[in-house]
Amino acid sequence: MVKYEVKVKINAPAAEVCRLAASPEYAEWEAQNEGAVSAKATVRDRSGARLTLVIDRTDYSRGPGGMKTSKTERSVITQQWDLDAMSNTWNCRVPGPLEKLVDIHGVMKITAQGDSACVMSEQGSVTIKAPIIGKVVEKSIAADIQRDFPKKAKFFEQKLGGG
Repeated sequence: MVKYEVKVKINAPAAEVCRLAASPEYAEWEAQNEGAVSAKATVRDRSGARLTLVIDRTDYSRGPGGMKTSKTERSVITQQWDLDAMSNTWNCRVPGPLEKLVDIHGVMKITAQGDSACVMSEQGSVTIKAPIIGKVVEKSIAADIQRDFPKKAKFFEQKLGGG
């Protein structure tokens, strides 16, 4: 298992960042920013401040040698949002034969820093239960998440007029 923790400051109000972060528009942008071949996000359930967002995406396959553009894999990310707390708990499921081997999950939180800025932080873990190659793939996925996280600030600042 590889654990990671990452955060980025965003020059936009926390409530507005949260509203946009919990939207299908953002989820689809995030998937494409992370290299997904395709992504479709839908709100599955909403009740008061609770929201469930499901992202069905297709990515290039990963192996010990990195990305394999000749093969794709489907994954389904489910985000359970608490809009009042400005946080979500998420997990990634890989339907099919890999489902029991892959466990990727985390918690993302948005914390206000005054009226016009916030910090988006995420803690997560990646477990790939495969002999020999599992550790390599775990490290690769965690590194990609950490590498791509700062790009999120630019997205929110452009959409919300900050920065």
